[in-house]
Amino acid sequence: MTFDSAYGLMVGYNFLTAQDLRVSSAVSNTADVVIIGAGAAGLSAARDLTARGFRCIVVEARDRIGGRLHTIADPASTTPIELGAEFVHGGAPITRQLARQGRLPIYTVVGDRFQSNRRGFVRLADYWDRLDKVLRLLDQRRSRDRSFADFLAARPGGHKLARERALASQWVRGFQAADPEIVSERAMAEGSSPGEEEERALARITDGYASLVNLLATGVPDLRLAAVASTVIWQRGHVTVVGTTRNESFEVTARAAIITSPVPLLLQRGQTPLEEMGGSIEFEPALPDAYRRALETLAMGDVIRVSHVLDAPFWRTKSVGKNKTLRSVAFVHAGNDGMPVCWTTHPMESPVLVAWFGFPESAELVRRSSDEIESETIAAVARLFHTTRRTLERRVRACHHHNWSRDPFTRGAYSYARVGGADSAKTLSRSIDATLWLAGEAYDAEGRTGTVEGAIGSGLHAAQGVRRALGLSADGKRSAL
Repeated sequence: MTFDSAYGLMVGYNFLTAQDLRVSSAVSNTADVVIIGAGAAGLSAARDLTARGFRCIVVEARDRIGGRLHTIADPASTTPIELGAEFVHGGAPITRQLARQGRLPIYTVVGDRFQSNRRGFVRLADYWDRLDKVLRLLDQRRSRDRSFADFLAARPGGHKLARERALASQWVRGFQAADPEIVSERAMAEGSSPGEEEERALARITDGYASLVNLLATGVPDLRLAAVASTVIWQRGHVTVVGTTRNESFEVTARAAIITSPVPLLLQRGQTPLEEMGGSIEFEPALPDAYRRALETLAMGDVIRVSHVLDAPFWRTKSVGKNKTLRSVAFVHAGNDGMPVCWTTHPMESPVLVAWFGFPESAELVRRSSDEIESETIAAVARLFHTTRRTLERRVRACHHHNWSRDPFTRGAYSYARVGGADSAKTLSRSIDATLWLAGEAYDAEGRTGTVEGAIGSGLHAAQGVRRALGLSADGKRSAL
């Protein structure tokens, strides 16, 4: 059995890499805009600005593009395997429009949800409705914010919604990757309740998110990989980004900068082992106090997701009652609001079974070795599917995962607002002296945190701000500089 390293496979699923891009060291180090990060936010901003005539330089610390989008291939799997984001959440109009432009097929996730308990499996036919009964009681207008745990402790809905509150707790800890003790009720109320049918929809890009990332990168001529930015020196209308490549230091100068680094990389803390590996961004002068305070009110959740490639999709013949099987199963939830939550690739038939651990299990698992994560995951999945660990282990051909919390350029899965931080993303989405912009899922003013749609939308929002600051003519073309 093979398992990825703690930092995941570096094999791309049709990803553009440093070898593909072959960036020349002789290119200019002066641009209109410098963008830190070649994930969804940075690439969408660069693509938009380049198409409008602005010269952009994108510096990316990794040796590949995509950021927290990381698709790989396994010869034993008929479908791509995502080590990062996998689903297209809700309507996602920006993502879907891009997919149409690139002729990238998207398919809707359909199938049954089950909860696994001691007696077997119980179908959750009304999962979203039950969840919404609790989440609709969140108070967006509370004058004094409180945690989701405090919200649940008040027993909203009384005895009748006890089981629904357990589902909601599991959803917040899993889907949101959040600690209920610190996540903001107000923030959850603003953007998390899946009340509408469109908000509940899940889909996948058939060829994986790599195909969308490569589409975004197609029109970005100056992409520099394995270039770790460390310092942003700025004053109004002028930015210098300083960093290192494998062999030497570099400086890039521009009139504006878009920084797409995750929250932990923008917070100056004590030197931890992860910080010593690089990735943190220092600002000279420091970011304004309002932005630093806003960053402090955001958290990065821990997630462990492991894709098990098996000899066959055994669950399709797993009995769940008289003349019924898990043939059409999409998700299986642990009983008693526990972890993991597992899902298949249904309606696509594939021998891949994903196990997803949210808080608090993930906070402990991220500190373990790859072998320990593999062992714990197989044992947990075996319990969930009412089989023995040895039986399941014999069927596993490979396990794939990427420990985002131990990745020095991420240090977590995705963001959420702490108590008191419901409005922080709106603050962070605003320009800093019409010179610096933050972009990424954590800084999306539309409340789409934790999603690819939010990252792309935030990148486009930042690009729009840059266009206004640097000057556009009435027809949308760049004016004389």
